[in-house]
Amino acid sequence: MGAVRATKSDAKPALLTGGNPQVAKADGDAPVQAYIAAMPGWKSDVGRRLDTLIVRTVPGVRKAVKWNSPFYGIDGQGWFLSFHTFTNYVKVTFFQGTSLRPVPSGGKAKEARWIDIHEDDLDEAQMATWIRQANRPTRLGQVVGGASRSLLAGGRRASCGWQRGACREHVPSPLLSPHPFPVPTRPADASPHRHDGHGI
Repeated sequence: MGAVRATKSDAKPALLTGGNPQVAKADGDAPVQAYIAAMPGWKSDVGRRLDTLIVRTVPGVRKAVKWNSPFYGIDGQGWFLSFHTFTNYVKVTFFQGTSLRPVPSGGKAKEARWIDIHEDDLDEAQMATWIRQANRPTRLGQVVGGASRSLLAGGRRASCGWQRGACREHVPSPLLSPHPFPVPTRPADASPHRHDGHGI
């Protein structure tokens, strides 16, 4: 009896720049779990702990994967949190971070703030406090619009015309700078001229 070939759905997600798993855009828990399982090394444990903490703190939380990142939100209220894998840390972004107390230390966007979690330094008590505060009604345009105009990878501005919609090599994302982390393929519903948070 011949060996069973792995199907495309069985294949482990490819890792993009910085070790971030490439998972197709989809709603629900399954794509989020696929992303977490593919996070390399200790980062997968951080992802599982974050996911467990969010679910415990916000019963009925809505989940999805967008731009190769897990998103968490409430139906009818938009998204309040996402995280993304980088080489040496996991970046947790609060889309209304300036409203949190204390305000997370990362970022200079109008509203979004983030924190970089390294191995063994996830403060679950503080994270739970932020999650409770972040779980408030928000408008999707506000949630994503402010974050999409800053570089959550370090606060630098794009020089390729991304903010003017002139660059066709990068995917508009509220989580990533278009430099230096280009995504190899553009989602079918992403327009190079839409950076206002619509269509998410």
